[in-house]
Amino acid sequence: MRINRLDLHRYGKFTDCSLTLPAAQCDFHMLVGANEAGKSTIRAAILDLLFGIEARSTYDFLHPRSELRLAGSITHAADSLDFQRLRKSSKSLLDAAGQPLGDDALLPFLGKSERSFFDQMFALDHLRLIRGGNEILNASNDIGRILFQSAAGIGSLGAVRDQLEAEADKLWARRHARDRAYYAAKDELAVADAELKRATMRTRDWLDASGKVQALQARMAGLQDQVRALETERAALERVRRVAPSVRAHQGSQQELAALGEVIQLPADAGASLAAAEREMASATTRQKLLVEHAGQLQALLATIVLDDAVLACAADITALAERRQQTRFHTRDIDKRQQEVKVHWQDIEACVRQLGWPAGDEDRLASRLPPAPVRSSLAALARRHATLELALAAATDAAHQKAREVEAIEADLAALPTLAISPSLRAALETALRLGDFRAARQREEGRVAKAERELRQAESRLGAWAPGRPTCRRRASSPCRPPHRPSACFGAPPRTRQRRPPCGRERWKSLPRSKAWNSPRRNSGARTIRSPAAR
Repeated sequence: MRINRLDLHRYGKFTDCSLTLPAAQCDFHMLVGANEAGKSTIRAAILDLLFGIEARSTYDFLHPRSELRLAGSITHAADSLDFQRLRKSSKSLLDAAGQPLGDDALLPFLGKSERSFFDQMFALDHLRLIRGGNEILNASNDIGRILFQSAAGIGSLGAVRDQLEAEADKLWARRHARDRAYYAAKDELAVADAELKRATMRTRDWLDASGKVQALQARMAGLQDQVRALETERAALERVRRVAPSVRAHQGSQQELAALGEVIQLPADAGASLAAAEREMASATTRQKLLVEHAGQLQALLATIVLDDAVLACAADITALAERRQQTRFHTRDIDKRQQEVKVHWQDIEACVRQLGWPAGDEDRLASRLPPAPVRSSLAALARRHATLELALAAATDAAHQKAREVEAIEADLAALPTLAISPSLRAALETALRLGDFRAARQREEGRVAKAERELRQAESRLGAWAPGRPTCRRRASSPCRPPHRPSACFGAPPRTRQRRPPCGRERWKSLPRSKAWNSPRRNSGARTIRSPAAR
């Protein structure tokens, strides 16, 4: 027999409700619903439809008991029947048109099945299944148990059950025993709690220790202020002590310099550099002494401080607990944010999966479809390289367009210029300029040569010396050999180190000077004309 349709016109919480059960290849229907949705009501309605509504039915809480009405459609082999069921003591079975049917109208469909048999075989609920299983297992003899083992294909079910009960008794029972795992673990937990209470520091002890540390820190700060004040006073006295030797040394140095006379001149900032170096050395020495003394004082102060080792041993744990508290203070709120972020990321992942054309799945399936890590790294590197190449291509394209515009502008300017005939002399000058190569480099080389010639000129002028009017020249005294004057250094301005050598004069001095291109310059010729005397001309 198969039920095709069930109509609950007035039954339980339902009014004019129809439940269709169409035939399919896998002809199995499952009704799913929340609590109080009406699943048990439908199971009772099937029994009442086939075997009649009970006289004391409990499904009359919405509709009066006399108005309860059910209908349905059933088939068996080639036979089918549409009928209704009313709440009556007789003639409660009607056809689809409302005409009474005989009590044996359902016999071809139900056979010899009775209400109790049908209810036990096809209308079981959860409580009845549990109760029936317990009745089979707890029977006074082993017949029910043997039947259950034979039907389920399980052997030695009683032994397994006894073993499980013995194992459960070893784990826990109402009577306290040390050999049971639960009570052993409970005793260990009590011992651990006592150890935790003993190791936990009380708030009062922590506050006392913290107060002592703060007092010591305040005392140390006061001592540090005193040390800084004493260091300032000592530094002032040290500067005063250093001034007198420095002044005496300076006076002695001045006397030594006066005794040495004219010496080689040092750079203008040599004294300042030396003084700065001496000051830095003196300051560094003073700071070193002060720091050594200060370190000794601090070590002595630390030696006088008495600390609680037990508290210090727990300092790392206390600090870690405080940091942990700060870290977990907003965890409840952060969890919601992270969940929202996970949802957003999962939406992005689903969008990427749709773009790739992959079937939708959970995280494990998507992770299994991902390529290996080296492949992903290569793809990421290629993506970054692609972005770089795109930027380079865009820059190169812009530069090419810019150069193309410049070429077009230059071509337009060339087209606008008048056509001129190039003279042979201009062409020859251009060829000569091309043969010269880089004119800037050539110009720099020539400027270097000019600078070198000017240096040689200045050196020659310094060797020539300054001109003194009224001095006799070698031309005036041609009859006598060229002798040096009484003070050659005054005549020619020679340095003291060349006084032992007889310097040339007149034309002999001119011939001894080095010749270069700079001698033929107008500047040099004009200078030569300037230093000649009228007698020489």
